[in-house]
Amino acid sequence: MISNLFKIAYRHILRNQLYTAINVGGLAIGLACFMLIFLFVRKELSYDRFHQHSSKIYRLVTDFETADGTTGLARSAPAWAANLLEERSDVLNAVRIFGARSWTVSANTNVFYEEGWVFADPSFFEVFSFELLRGDRESALEGINKVAVSSSMANKYFGTDAAVGKVITLDNSQQFQVSAVFEDLPDNSHFHFDFVATMDNVQPLFPRMEDFHQRQRSLLVQTYLLLTDENRVQAALPDFIERHVGDQSHNGFNLHANLQPITDIHLTSGLQDEWESNGSMDTVYIFSVVAVFILLMASINFINIATAQASKRAKEVGVKKSLGSYRWQIGQQYIFETVFLSLIAGVISFGISELFLMSLGFIFGLELGLTYLNSPLSFLVLLSIALLTGLVAGVYPAYYLTKFKAIDVLKGKMSKGGRSQKRLRQGLTLTQYMVAILMVVGTIVVSSQLQFINEKELGLNKENVLMVPLANDEVAEQFLSFSETISGDPRIVSITNAQQGPASQIGEEVFRPLGGDATTDRLVQRFNVDFNFFSTLGIKVLAGREFSAQFPGDTIDERRGGAIVINEIAMREFGWQTPQEAIGQEIRRVELERSRMTVIGVVDNFHSQSLHGYIGPMTFQYGGIRNTSQAYIRFATEDMAVLIDDLQMQWQSAVPGYAFTFEFLEDRLNRWYSEEQQLLSLLVVFSALAVVIAALGIFGLATFNAEQRTKEIGIRKVLGASANNIVLMLNKEFTLIVVLASLVILPIAVYFMQEWLSSFAYRISLGPLPFLLAAGVALFVTWLAVGFRSMQAASANPVKSLRED
Repeated sequence: MISNLFKIAYRHILRNQLYTAINVGGLAIGLACFMLIFLFVRKELSYDRFHQHSSKIYRLVTDFETADGTTGLARSAPAWAANLLEERSDVLNAVRIFGARSWTVSANTNVFYEEGWVFADPSFFEVFSFELLRGDRESALEGINKVAVSSSMANKYFGTDAAVGKVITLDNSQQFQVSAVFEDLPDNSHFHFDFVATMDNVQPLFPRMEDFHQRQRSLLVQTYLLLTDENRVQAALPDFIERHVGDQSHNGFNLHANLQPITDIHLTSGLQDEWESNGSMDTVYIFSVVAVFILLMASINFINIATAQASKRAKEVGVKKSLGSYRWQIGQQYIFETVFLSLIAGVISFGISELFLMSLGFIFGLELGLTYLNSPLSFLVLLSIALLTGLVAGVYPAYYLTKFKAIDVLKGKMSKGGRSQKRLRQGLTLTQYMVAILMVVGTIVVSSQLQFINEKELGLNKENVLMVPLANDEVAEQFLSFSETISGDPRIVSITNAQQGPASQIGEEVFRPLGGDATTDRLVQRFNVDFNFFSTLGIKVLAGREFSAQFPGDTIDERRGGAIVINEIAMREFGWQTPQEAIGQEIRRVELERSRMTVIGVVDNFHSQSLHGYIGPMTFQYGGIRNTSQAYIRFATEDMAVLIDDLQMQWQSAVPGYAFTFEFLEDRLNRWYSEEQQLLSLLVVFSALAVVIAALGIFGLATFNAEQRTKEIGIRKVLGASANNIVLMLNKEFTLIVVLASLVILPIAVYFMQEWLSSFAYRISLGPLPFLLAAGVALFVTWLAVGFRSMQAASANPVKSLRED
């Protein structure tokens, strides 16, 4: 029985090789695309779920409320963890993580500049289920001067030697003993650290942080709680904050605490001061829709060709019925053939996936390979989809063709297919084009928005600027000698430094104009900068001046009446109409009652963060070399390799023992839009595949249509119709489908594109061009696919076609 089904299916495939290739190829591409995106989505949804108690781990986050709004922060105060553990039995454990600036780490002769260094409580390895390769989970971070390192760092600094017990030095001064080695943190963790040192080292390393562990208002750490009942803890947090923090209205703000599930952080956080750039649930939705759309298009092709081909086999059905075959026997043959072809497509899709990975790996950021073959879930998903597609494609023609009487079929009444079959194919093709046009529109809109971002004036000159991190006060002081040396180089235009700058983490404070009340309080971004900051970064001074060594008053502490520069938005927020009016006005930091600063300059608004958010009010104070973490060097040369080598030599001489590390400001700013770049790359690739799949389907249907109308074409040519007339006739149906699909998808595409663009504070206007271009692409591909087959049919000898049958 089965062998007979195979024989018939094999013969049918040999007789219809073109249709089989279109069917199997299109479905295989669709299945491969679906599986790749399925793996990506599954990874995005798996973040932080590998922890043994992931469902019970919550991060304590803070709402910072001021008179002009509320800001969500991922940080909390250092004292809150101990307070909650002491007061509440439903808090089983807590761990604080303090992320400091980068350090120079050395061991033996190995010296590197490391960014992945944090401090954490001893409970770090108890709350989180990271694999410990060496050391004791409970005592690894107890006491002082201990550090746990990742396996990659252990190999980097100690090679094949055992790392536990060895000593590493932080910034050429503080020594730490390696107490444990942990497996590199998995990709699907919302933070990644290579060094986790004991929390008791924070205060010795940061003398300015007096009473670090007792601070109730300073939001310095990220706190994670292991809970038994999150609802009860959440309900108790308002009272907890009231008792430990109290009303801070007199300081211009109030704090509110909330719980955030650790499994929600990667995709839904949206808070300031995250460890890393998070993903987006919107991206997951978009990727999922793209996967379904691609598979839907491939399935439509498969079903369209299968139903079209089925009507050509009407006489075969009539013969089988006349010889005594039952309806279910004939039906199972069609279902078997379509399922068999879909399974072949599934097998081929594995090979296509491997080819795709070479070009798509950089988009997803995953090392997938074909490892999903070892995943029962992934394999079952792919197999189920292939089987379901084959069943759906086989059931309809099996039902439709087997319900007619043998005598009617043998008389040829079904030879050209029924009107209902034609309408079904037209409806499916319409759906397919709607999907393809929507994806092309999305590609054009995302590309246009990214082009807008790249071309938009940021209010600063991001080109030809090197960012050099200054690891600590010692490096900052030695940097003075380095800057004096290189300032004479004609390739160096200017040098400055800052504690906060573009594309860096910005602190916020509440300020008010002198003599104002709480209604005039404004939460502003606060920058600590040095001389030449604005001129080096190309930020325009609208009135007044920037900080200068020629004015000693610029460097006075804010408690004793210093100088301050504000941006134009802050000027208007504080109630001044023009930059000139703001010069000489005084403002103070609300939390410091005796602070008093005079506005010496107003600068143009510039984007310190991404275009997803609006430019906010900013204040700039003199920070000096000891209150800095980043240097900015503007250069003018095209020979970057030589300049970097020269700077490195000068650095090693002026700042011995510390590695010269740099990054281009332009690259740092471009990282803001890595997710959008990833989305664009995905849409470009899969929109192209969608168009290819649509073209395959249209070519198959056009071929079928031409074959069905062979005699009609011959008669028309005999009666004087030209080849162009024939081509236009055969193209008309598909052209109307494309036009109708464009009109139907228009409001849907507008809605989705407006929703995506709404995440940007600064965005393009959505005009008709993307939709016209998408429709144009669809028409061009249709005419190309159908036109090729139509020309073949129109060029055929009419005598030959009229002699058939």
